[in-house]
Amino acid sequence: MDLARCGEIGPSQDGLITRHQAMKFLSKKRIATLERTSAWRRVHEAVFVINGSPPTWRQRVRAAVLTRQGNAIASHETAAFLWCIVERAPKKIEILMPFNGSARTPETTVHRTRNWHIDIATEIDGIALTIVARTIIDLSAVTGIRTLRKAVDLAITGRLVTLDGIAAELERIGSQGRAKCSLLFDVLSLRDPTFEKTDHISEAKRLEVIQRGGLPTPVPQFRIVLDKRTVARPDFVYPHLKIAIECVSWRWHGGPSKFEEDIQRRAKLRAAGWLVVEISTKTFSQDAVSAIRSAINERS
Repeated sequence: MDLARCGEIGPSQDGLITRHQAMKFLSKKRIATLERTSAWRRVHEAVFVINGSPPTWRQRVRAAVLTRQGNAIASHETAAFLWCIVERAPKKIEILMPFNGSARTPETTVHRTRNWHIDIATEIDGIALTIVARTIIDLSAVTGIRTLRKAVDLAITGRLVTLDGIAAELERIGSQGRAKCSLLFDVLSLRDPTFEKTDHISEAKRLEVIQRGGLPTPVPQFRIVLDKRTVARPDFVYPHLKIAIECVSWRWHGGPSKFEEDIQRRAKLRAAGWLVVEISTKTFSQDAVSAIRSAINERS
């Protein structure tokens, strides 16, 4: 009878049951027997999948969240797919935890935040995940501008969130030090002029400037691994020529400390053989074409 009650839990949780849930009806010895006989299979330290339950992507997400006993929620691309605002399910599950949470595991990427607040989480079919506004902000750190644009449009047209809602969450958690938040400002500014920043033109507009100048189209936000601790994502890159284009702004690079970090990162790029072209965001449209053309000629 007690085992039957455990069986009632599984179907509502993609075939999963936590040790905490099972302990309400079964002894430790009985749980160990079920695992030893393969009636239950351990998928995380405190989560089992009941025999006969087919493996699914949603099962992996739920297991990653359940194993941390309510102290984690699906986030980033994982949450975006659950919200149906990106097309493909990510291969690796991403979850968000308070800053004192555990580190990543082979199956799961764990993001930690100091901006944990009571309204950050909601549920879809019992799976805890970040609210849409926070999902979009986090998505801007791990994806390109095309995917981000589509995600914002789907979220807004699907009435999952408003531009004001995204702006309010961004104001709550702050943008300083958040990777690629400038991409989100680009997307928001194209949909509402009040989001336009005084010294900031969008990535799309910068690409148009480069293309109109008759230059090859560079790769935006190309990932460059410099060492074990440093990964660079220049604004634009010509990978085959090892040319990195950085749009420089004190205001949009997070103030003095972040500005110094950027200087050190560019120094590492140069040491690795990259030609770094620095262009002010305020004068990008005037300076970019000639500076980039000179760099291409030098490397060619």
